[in-house]
Amino acid sequence: MTDHLGEAAKAKHASKQAVREKRYNDAWTHLQSQQDEWTTSATQRGFTPQQLLNLLSPIWVDRANIHRLEGNHRDALATIMYAVASTNRPTKADAAKVSSYFKRCKFKAAKEPDLKRAMSAIKRDPDIRLAQECVREWQ
Repeated sequence: MTDHLGEAAKAKHASKQAVREKRYNDAWTHLQSQQDEWTTSATQRGFTPQQLLNLLSPIWVDRANIHRLEGNHRDALATIMYAVASTNRPTKADAAKVSSYFKRCKFKAAKEPDLKRAMSAIKRDPDIRLAQECVREWQ
């Protein structure tokens, strides 16, 4: 039997190391491996869809951070929006990142109330594509 949690932990460690070394493509690969292992483990254990979203949220936070480090601020915003809205237990630090990432994008037409409406919509229907669509509309 495969130790999916052990494999996920190895992938997370490898991803963090790749980020420290600025090997972002490798970090992306390791994060995807971590997500795959966690998803397999959660499926085997009968997690609900919301439990799976809660489990995967930190991976999405890590992805947002990599986008930010790469200078892809709009992708970082969409990703952190999804990460925070898709979990029913976001950390205060992650929730604060949404506003910071939003400000970093320097949208001319979109304001904080637009962000709050978008976050509410994503919370109702957690889908990364919805977050990406919101950010595209603000450009």
